[in-house]
Amino acid sequence: EVTLNANTKNQKIIWKSEIQIHLKALQHSIQFSNDQKEARLDILGSLKGQSQYLENIFLPVYEKSLVDILKLGGTTNSGGRQYLHASTSLVYTKNPNGYAFLFPLQELADRFIIPGLKLNDLNSVLLTPLSTSPFVLNLPALPKVIFPKVDVLTKYSEPEGSSVPFFEITVPEGQLIVSQFTLPKRFPVGSTILDLNEITNKIADFDLPTITLPEQTIEIPSFKFSVPAGIFIPFFGALAARLGIVSPLYNATWSAGLKNKEDHVETFLDSTCSSTLQFLEYDLNVVGTHKIDDGMLISKTKGILAHHDFSAEYNEDGKYKDIWNWHGEAHLDITSPAFTEFHLHYQEDEGSLSSSAASPAIGTLGLDLSTDDNNINCNVYFQPQSSSDKKLSIFKTEWRYQKSNDQ
Repeated sequence: EVTLNANTKNQKIIWKSEIQIHLKALQHSIQFSNDQKEARLDILGSLKGQSQYLENIFLPVYEKSLVDILKLGGTTNSGGRQYLHASTSLVYTKNPNGYAFLFPLQELADRFIIPGLKLNDLNSVLLTPLSTSPFVLNLPALPKVIFPKVDVLTKYSEPEGSSVPFFEITVPEGQLIVSQFTLPKRFPVGSTILDLNEITNKIADFDLPTITLPEQTIEIPSFKFSVPAGIFIPFFGALAARLGIVSPLYNATWSAGLKNKEDHVETFLDSTCSSTLQFLEYDLNVVGTHKIDDGMLISKTKGILAHHDFSAEYNEDGKYKDIWNWHGEAHLDITSPAFTEFHLHYQEDEGSLSSSAASPAIGTLGLDLSTDDNNINCNVYFQPQSSSDKKLSIFKTEWRYQKSNDQ
């Protein structure tokens, strides 16, 4: 099944299909839509069928069937049917702002002038008649068509809500004259001449009659259309992708996207999972902001992962002078009601680097590294939790660069 709806503002096409074999059914749907605010592509798929074969899979270690282990018994209907739904979407949100490149139009008090285009005298402000001369269209083996003189009215306007101005062109009603025409009995096909009368004589033994079409007059009603007086290139808006899976055991959604803000670009990643198996459940949210300042890419990222057994939070604040030159600070904090806490820290600037891994139950293991024109200092240390003001050096070294007398 294919459905198409389209006009000047909205377009939508939908394709649906379904296949059923015995007790299994496969369905899918593809939909593309476009309007003034967004363009999106949605794809849906569904698979349904019996789950009796899972009951026959028995695991001796657990002394249960696979249906019992996966806890599908409570989610299966009386017919024993299982299902799997999957969906994905790609959405582009349009930006109403952008660059407008207008035609080199000179607007005067009573007229407008486009360089290179000769206009007649105007009857009113910003109103211009354009005249076309009558002409004849005469093609081989076709009737002659006479086009009349047409006075086209052109109006220049800037409506509200439009990105660029446009010309509204009004074509008045007119008449096309199609001359008298006799249908040919012979006409060329490639390098040969096709004689219809000769072919008819061989088949039916009679001559084709001569058919003459009388002169006809075709009435063309008045109509209007608009032509933009420039080109509008919109700014990038927002692009988002989403994937979802729904089943009796596992329900999950993932979405990622890119948004163009006023002074920066924002990226995001979201994921959520619910399940009959608790260890599979989690929530993930990551948001990043990025912008160019003074020739450098400044980036900030924050991510949070929530799980039944632990939670993690990541924070990063840094800048890139180039693809390999990053300066900034990053933290990763992991907390758990069942396990110990764990904290990672990393910091880097022009002449130094430091990193550490800390746990309240043990202490902190760290590295300090600093460089200048003459020295490189490295210190690997351990800081006990019981003595947080003491650093016990595990490995400490210093390299010095000394110029020779020959230099």
